[in-house]
Amino acid sequence: MKNNNKISNLFSFIILIFLFLSNPLKSKEINFKANEILSYEEGNIIIGKDNAEAIIDGEIEIFADKVTYNKKNEKLVAEGNVLVLDQINKIKINSNKINYNKIQNQLLSEGQTFFNIKDAYEIESYDVKYRINEEEIISNRKSNIKDEIGNKINLVSFKYFNKTQTLNGKEIEIEDNEKNKYF
Repeated sequence: MKNNNKISNLFSFIILIFLFLSNPLKSKEINFKANEILSYEEGNIIIGKDNAEAIIDGEIEIFADKVTYNKKNEKLVAEGNVLVLDQINKIKINSNKINYNKIQNQLLSEGQTFFNIKDAYEIESYDVKYRINEEEIISNRKSNIKDEIGNKINLVSFKYFNKTQTLNGKEIEIEDNEKNKYF
């Protein structure tokens, strides 16, 4: 009887291992389109030039003049007239250069950057980090924000939480749509 229980437990354990191993880990795929696609280092470096697109599982779409993806470190660099569309959070980003880290699922812009959030807020800033999973937009540089009714906010640095639509910032100046100013 003890042997039957041991065999039954062993059999159950083997089935669990088989189910775990046969269910592959799901990783976000990056699909590329461009007028010219080059591959280097045995396919580990992919470069798309001229109307390049990188689409990440229907969540993020990146359009640029040039897109470079390194499969080893799972980092993508988009350069020249970059437009990023976050389909899930309804966010559009424009910049001249944006880095995407697939592992951390975050975007980092270099230089002047424009965000449009749900057609309700427009942000102009520099060197912005967008943590997609946490739905946070962060910049430690001078930034300007406008809302859909004409209020303007100027800040030295900010952290915007998309989920709660909350803004934290430093040295905040607000001008409402009636030209009233608050400091």
